[in-house]
Amino acid sequence: MGPGQGSGTVSLTDRKNEVTRVLIRRAAMAVLAQRGLRATIDEIAATAGISPRTVFRHYAGYDDLVADAIGAMSEELGAPIDGLPDPVADFYGWLWRLALEAQTRNAAVLGRAFWDFYNPPTDTSAAILTALAERRLRRAKWMDYIVETAWKHAGGTGAVPREVEEVFYLLFSAYATHPLATDFGHAPEQAATLTTNVLMALLESAVAKQRG
Repeated sequence: MGPGQGSGTVSLTDRKNEVTRVLIRRAAMAVLAQRGLRATIDEIAATAGISPRTVFRHYAGYDDLVADAIGAMSEELGAPIDGLPDPVADFYGWLWRLALEAQTRNAAVLGRAFWDFYNPPTDTSAAILTALAERRLRRAKWMDYIVETAWKHAGGTGAVPREVEEVFYLLFSAYATHPLATDFGHAPEQAATLTTNVLMALLESAVAKQRG
C-alpha cells in the first residue's frame, strides 16, 4: 500500500481536486454577486483563472455549480459573528452588530444577485430553484432567531407581533441594503445605526402596546 492510500488518508490528487473545486466555487460566488443568474461558465472560469474544461471536470454542469455556489453564499451570509455582544449586557450593541453584519454581507456576498435569487427567471432549472428554496429556509431560521431574541430582550412576551417580524426581515434584507447605500450613500456603519434605531423604536412601541 503506497503513501496516501491508507484508510482515513487523503491523497495529493484529492487535495488538489478540493482546492480547485473551492477556487471554482469562490469564483462562481463572485460572478453571481455581480451578474446574478446571468453568470456564465466562461465568466466563472476566467475569474478562477482556469479553463471552462477544468470547470466541467469538477462539476457536472452549470446548474450543479451554481446550486453549489448558492449554498456556499448562504452559509457565508449566516456564518457566526466573532465578538458579537451579549444581548443581556448590551442589547443595543448586539442588535447594531447584527445589522452591520447584515449590511456588509448583503453587499459583499450577495451583491446584485439578490434580484435573481428572490425573482428567478422562468427558465431557471429545478436544481437552482431547490438551492434558492434552501437558502430562504436558512435565512428564515437565522432571522427567526434574531427576531425572537430581540423581542425577548426588549421585554416582549409570547409570540412576536407580525409587524415586528416583517420589519426585521425587511431591514436585514438586501432590499434595504442597496437603497441605503446607493440612494442615500450610507456606509455600512451608518446603515447599521439607522436600522438599529428604527428597530429599537419599533420594539419599544410594540412592547408598550402589548402591555396596554
